[in-house]
Amino acid sequence: MDYQSPSVMMITIVTNKRLPLLGKLQGENIILTELGQKVAEEIKRIPTYNGAESIEIYSYVIMPDHVHMIIYIFDEY
Repeated sequence: MDYQSPSVMMITIVTNKRLPLLGKLQGENIILTELGQKVAEEIKRIPTYNGAESIEIYSYVIMPDHVHMIIYIFDEY
């Protein structure tokens, strides 16, 4: 993989020891904890971070103990 070319990437981030810190499943829905809500807010802000202007968040899912994101990096770096 050429990591210096524009590309779409799937990223998974897991909590320490896979503790369910981000939310709780209720049926097919997840009820985010306060920390999970903060994570969602920060994910949405990533393109505004200094140096991250060329990142677009296509999609993300927050689970109780991990986060999946599909991002597009559209500028060469």
